[in-house]
Parts: sequence; structure tokens; C-alpha cells
Amino acid sequence: MIRDDVDSIRLGSYPVLQLIKNPAFKWLFKDLIRHVNKKRRLELLIEKYIGENGKKMSIRNYFYYFIIIVVIRIAEVISKSKENNLKASLKVRHIRILFIRSLALIYESIEEFGLPKKMLRWKSPFAVVWEISHKCNLKCKHCSAATRRIDERELNTDEAKRVIDQLAEAGVCLLLFSGGEPLLREDFFELCSHAVDKGLAIGLASNGTLITKEIAKRLKKIGFYSIQISLDGATAETHDSFRSVPGSFDKAIEGIKNCIEQEIEISVAPTITNSNCEELEEIIYLAKRIGAVGVNIYNFIPTGNGKLNSECDVGFEKRQIYLNLMHKIKEEMAGKIRISSATTMEGFRVLIENEGKSLVKVLEFFGGCPAGRAYCAIEPNGDIYPCVFMPIAVGNLRSHSLNDIWHESGVLKELRDRELLKGGCAKCDVKYACGGCRSMAYAYYNDYLESDPTCPYNKGSECGFQHSVCTSKRDISICQRQRFGKGKH
Repeated sequence: MIRDDVDSIRLGSYPVLQLIKNPAFKWLFKDLIRHVNKKRRLELLIEKYIGENGKKMSIRNYFYYFIIIVVIRIAEVISKSKENNLKASLKVRHIRILFIRSLALIYESIEEFGLPKKMLRWKSPFAVVWEISHKCNLKCKHCSAATRRIDERELNTDEAKRVIDQLAEAGVCLLLFSGGEPLLREDFFELCSHAVDKGLAIGLASNGTLITKEIAKRLKKIGFYSIQISLDGATAETHDSFRSVPGSFDKAIEGIKNCIEQEIEISVAPTITNSNCEELEEIIYLAKRIGAVGVNIYNFIPTGNGKLNSECDVGFEKRQIYLNLMHKIKEEMAGKIRISSATTMEGFRVLIENEGKSLVKVLEFFGGCPAGRAYCAIEPNGDIYPCVFMPIAVGNLRSHSLNDIWHESGVLKELRDRELLKGGCAKCDVKYACGGCRSMAYAYYNDYLESDPTCPYNKGSECGFQHSVCTSKRDISICQRQRFGKGKH
């Protein structure tokens, strides 16, 4: 049951969520997300709305269908959207599944833990990034997985399918296959097919070099709506130098074009380093020219191979320059290509300053950095990490269930408590809306509760942001011990 101690809950912060306090609404919504014939009732009704379900409906379902039509009409008026646009979006399986599973997971999370004072406590991860293999055909200087031994005990096909079963049953919305290079795993398509059959939305992060026309066709057929492909330079010289394999740029571009030919949406994913930060604008314009719908920019995080290549870090001053440039280009290209920053929490602060307090309430509800809160990562051997960039094993799916690990891990509990943050992040007035990049804090200080050293609002704070401009070629873990002590394990 949803908790009724509403005096301790700031319902006024989230007016829409006040409905959940209403018993009639609770009963109605719970009935909508209930499974009927292996699908949630809401999914069956949306399929009816978009013309993919011609079966005769019960009187109860007709009642719900009428309510949904009314809600859709209201949404169209508020958003000034046309019915055909909304209907076209819901016809895309990926969008439809994400929408339905997200609503269900948020409701079930609130039902189990109550409405939050600040941050939603997730019943299970919204998204899971699964590094299904550490095998790779490239040798990237920043790769978080490269220094991890290729584990002979990686989950076999049957074990991997059981993991997928767990994710689906837990209510996970999005499963993103990653690596290494996930396409090198022989049972990749079999696992993807199983995930789709279990009702999960799926995504893929690839270096693109193995995506031939035939592979692109298979990806489309199996249900991939969007794919993220790494591109670390606007030229072959820059990209190939960073990826350490000649010809990888041309193959990545070819892979992107092959996917676009199959009407798969592509987001280009550059990691910004000293070698390519001056090419950021060119990378974005290149992505637009070849037909990508988005550019998802990653900070360089010194983990894995990154520890051995710390000179790749752009440093504090350069990072602010390219972030400002990113926001400038984002404004100029609004409506033409999506530009976002996956591991730069500074973006939250910029959003807050531009949009004001109303956005703070929304961001506080979802909580900023999702590591160990709304998302986690799975290693090839079944280890669970809070984030792909935070190599702390909090449990293993061979010996424990996802549900037990998610709710019992001490590390994950600490990551969900913003009162435990240190340094500048602890004092920040938007720590609940942002929280800093926990993986960045761990990489630089060996302490996931420390301040994010890349945030401009931590400049000059007691946490020692200067480490972010360290250009030492020594292992960063050595540098950590000398500057900050042994830190936290």
C-alpha cells in the first residue's frame, strides 16, 4: 500500500502526484498496469488506439479506453501537438514500451516506498547497461573495460537469458547492450531477441566498425530503434589515433550510414579529450551531415585504460570552454540535432539557471546522477556495478538476485543518500537535482561520495579540484594516494 504519512511528504512539490493519494485513482491506475494475457492492460489499450489490436474489448476495457482518449486529447492541447504525431510515436515499439514500463515502474516505486521528499526511490533500475563481453576489435585509450581481464567465466547463453528474465520481471525499462564490442559475442542476436520477447526496450552502444549492411538489417528486424556509435574525431587521423586501429573511422562512418539506411536512429558518442576537444564543433556538424539524430558527449573518466592515459584529460579550463561551446551549438541547432552530455553534471546546473525553480522540482524528483539509483551496469561475468565507469562489484547475479543486490548493497544505499556527499557537492544548493558525477568522484578521489572535480561550482573548494588538470602519465591511482590519501574502498 502507498504510505499515508502525507504530512512528512512534500506533495505540493509535485502537484500531479497528489492524485496518487486518491484511493480511486490508485485502484484505477493499478488496474491499468496489471498484466492481462502476458501484456499490461495499458499496452493493449494503446495498441487499440494505434490500430494494432483489432480484438473485441470488454466493457471494462472500453471504459479505460474512453479515459485514455480523453487524456490524450488533453495532452495534445497542452503540448500543442497533433494527434497523428502522438499516434506515430506510440506506433514505435521502443517508445511505446519505454512509456508504459516507465509509468508502471514509477507508480510501483511510489507504492512501495512512498512519495519522496526529494528523490524518487526506484523499486528496480530504470535502465541497465550490460557489458556482455570485454572482447573488442579496437584498443581505445579511454576504454573503461579494456584493462579488465577477458573473463573465461562470462555468463553463458542460458545464464544470460536468466538474467534477462530477472530484469524483465523486476520492471527494468531499458536494457542497453555494450562492451567491449557487443557484436563480437556469438549469441548477441539470440540475447537481443530474448529481451524483446520479454517486453524490454533495447539499445546498443557500439564502435560501429562491424555494422555491415546485413548486420544493420538484422538489428532493424530484431527491434533496435536507436543505436549509439562512438566517434572520437571529425577526421580519420584524430579518431584512429584515439581508437588505436587504422581504418576504424571509415568503418564507423560506414556503420552509421548502414544503420540510417535501415531507418535506425543514430546518436554519435564522442569522448572529449585533449586530442579532439578542438574538433567538437566539427564532430557535431559531421554527425548532422551524415544523418545522425543526436550527439551524446562524454567526459573523459580515468578508469580502465583511462588510468594509463591521464594526459587525455582536457583539464578544468578546457572543459569549461568546450561545455560553453556545446551549449552555444545546442542553441544554434535546436530542432536540427539533439545534443546532450552524458557524464557532465554541470549540464544540470545550466538547465536550472536557464529554466528556474520549476525545473528544480522535476530534477529533484528524478535525482540527477543515476549511478546506483536509477541505473546499474552488469559485467560479462554477472558482477553488478553502480555504473560502467565505477568498477565496484556490489554483487554477482550468479549467486544473488538483482532484487536482493539492488535493495541490500551498502554501496548503493550510500549512493542514494545525498546527505553523505562531501566537499563542494555536500554544500551545493542543487545537490538533490544534480549530485555531481559519482563515477568522476570515484575515479579522481577513490571515493564515490567526494565532490565532482569537473564541476565549475566546485572550483576552489576543499575537495581539491586541481586534480582534474593533472597531466601525469603515472597510474592515476598512484597520484590519488599521493594527493588525497588512500580514499575509500
